[in-house]
Amino acid sequence: MFQGDIMKVALLSRISTSEQSNESALEELKRVALNKGYNIYDIYEEVVSGA
Repeated sequence: MFQGDIMKVALLSRISTSEQSNESALEELKRVALNKGYNIYDIYEEVVSGA
């Protein structure tokens, strides 16, 4: 990566039940990415069954 380039990133939040929320995890991921100067180009949310 060249100096001055902005890194593009995708965020992934994965929860194991539909009763849980991706909201707080995504807010933290966004905060970290923006603090590092990354460009968020996509956000993925997954609900994965633990069964």
